[in-house]
Amino acid sequence: FFSTKEEFSWKFEVEPGVAKYLGNIDLHNLNSDDFSLSVRIDDENIRDLKLIKDNYPNIPVHDIKVEIVQKSPGDVLPK
Repeated sequence: FFSTKEEFSWKFEVEPGVAKYLGNIDLHNLNSDDFSLSVRIDDENIRDLKLIKDNYPNIPVHDIKVEIVQKSPGDVLPK
């Protein structure tokens, strides 16, 4: 378990009854001394939705709403 020195956030909205694909979230520990993090969010929905369809055939992937998390004004990023 590790955490950042300061909190960070990227906002997204939850909708009742809606499954959302927020993106491929990639965290990297840049420095083990101070736990500096790099956070990257990529749109890999073609790959990821195919994996969901292949591994969980009962989930209707065409109903999943793709909404890639974006940095918004006021969001705090890890340092």
